[in-house]
Amino acid sequence: MKINFTKKQYLQLLKMAYLGNWMINAQREKTIKEYDEVERYIFSFAKEFGYNEYADEKNFPTKQFEETDVTDFQEEYDNETFWEELIRHFSTRDLEQTHGDEAIGKMSIEEFFKRYNMIEEKYANEFKKHGIERLGILK
Repeated sequence: MKINFTKKQYLQLLKMAYLGNWMINAQREKTIKEYDEVERYIFSFAKEFGYNEYADEKNFPTKQFEETDVTDFQEEYDNETFWEELIRHFSTRDLEQTHGDEAIGKMSIEEFFKRYNMIEEKYANEFKKHGIERLGILK
């Protein structure tokens, strides 16, 4: 099979391969090699597409590549994920503390999401307005 890419499409593919591998392997102690290998394979064509500066001699992304907008995408993703996870954890905690696991288990799905979404909205509004400014640890 052969797939043809324009130079612009290939650059987008480089970024997608890099970001995909980053998402899969960045937080692991032991990386999943198959994704590293696919990323390196895709980077092996960088010279053919005129992107010599983006892949080193072993087909790893270069510092110059990492200084492209891929870091912006990573930061956007991390920032958005941070807020979503923070809201989700607090909402789940509050729902469990307020109603208990047994009562939650007896709720209809509609009732569960009605209550959960009310709590979630409260936190979303709080963090949108104040960020982490009013967060603290209670003793």
